[in-house]
Amino acid sequence: MKKYKIMFVTTLYERYIDYLYHKNEELSFKSYQEQISDIFFDSFSGGNFLELELQKLGVEASTYLYNVWQLQRVWRAGFSTKTMFEIFLSQLEYEDPDVLYIDDVTSLFSIIELKEIRKKIKSTAKVVGWHFTSVDEKFKENAALFDQIYTGSKYFVNLLKQYNINTKLLHHAFAPELLQRAAVKTRTLSIGFSGSIMIPMHSYRLSVFANLLRRGVNLDIATDIYGSYFFPSFLDVARYVKRVLYGKDVFNICQIRKDEKLIKSVTKPAVFGLDYFRFIGSHNICLNINPFMTKKGTGNIRMFETTGMGACLLTDYRDENREIFEPDYEIVEYNSVEELNEKIDWLLSHPATVESIASAGQKRTLQYYTYKNKAEQLNEYIQGLIN
Repeated sequence: MKKYKIMFVTTLYERYIDYLYHKNEELSFKSYQEQISDIFFDSFSGGNFLELELQKLGVEASTYLYNVWQLQRVWRAGFSTKTMFEIFLSQLEYEDPDVLYIDDVTSLFSIIELKEIRKKIKSTAKVVGWHFTSVDEKFKENAALFDQIYTGSKYFVNLLKQYNINTKLLHHAFAPELLQRAAVKTRTLSIGFSGSIMIPMHSYRLSVFANLLRRGVNLDIATDIYGSYFFPSFLDVARYVKRVLYGKDVFNICQIRKDEKLIKSVTKPAVFGLDYFRFIGSHNICLNINPFMTKKGTGNIRMFETTGMGACLLTDYRDENREIFEPDYEIVEYNSVEELNEKIDWLLSHPATVESIASAGQKRTLQYYTYKNKAEQLNEYIQGLIN
């Protein structure tokens, strides 16, 4: 095995950064090492589990959190007046990696910044990255500067290869350590969902939740809702219909406004990090709705977090589901809102079956979808790239 040094650079949700530093008011006064240790322990979005597992394989690995200003400003003395990109370039020079892993191909850096990064690193270094959302012109422009890109679904692997992009399948993962860190003691017979609702991207998700709530389903939602269907003016409504819905089904703006109002009246604030894993672990069933852009593909991180924490995953039907989990044995699928209602009624009346499915799903995740598995797969890809 060829030795190499890899540097991960990633961002955290701005909402999570505010959440964490508000919850731990003393955190911003700590040193760089103390802050980053506390952040990684909270385990948001995988923390540094991939870095640690690669180190066990003999790889020299490090992780930098690009947009956490409270952290980055104390990386070195005098850095509080520099921009985040200037700080990152100094960190890049300090690490001098053989492989730079950028955790968001489209949004983390502009094309100008990516070109500057390629000039900054040594000529033999490889730039790799992660992408698991829609493909637009900005992505295609940025992707041309990457040596390899990883994604969590076979659908996206095939899609990106159509653009002659060197793409590899790398599933999301779960860390068994979270079972101790989150320390869930009791699990209730209820259905939970924790994740964002972005309007209009998650309009289907909004309507599903509203349907369940109107039926009286015990649905526990912890979410942040971004955007709104309550447009400031009629002109904004017309623009939205023209931009998003032209040529599609008739859009019932009155109904979806009612859905939005209902959801907002019952939801709890979003939870992140270990609080998020405690939320998942406290429900015996957790609902998953894949984003529309994944088409027939699947593999979002919630699937592995839910099963890893030992809850029964109730997810929308996708062709790719059965390549990751065994339906009706390790997970439960639904193909429509009507079928979802039927599955919920059945599951809530058969708690022993719910427990059996949850246990089988957790066993699968802890065997095949841990960060140890992910690190071994990533290392294999990188070995092929650098050799």
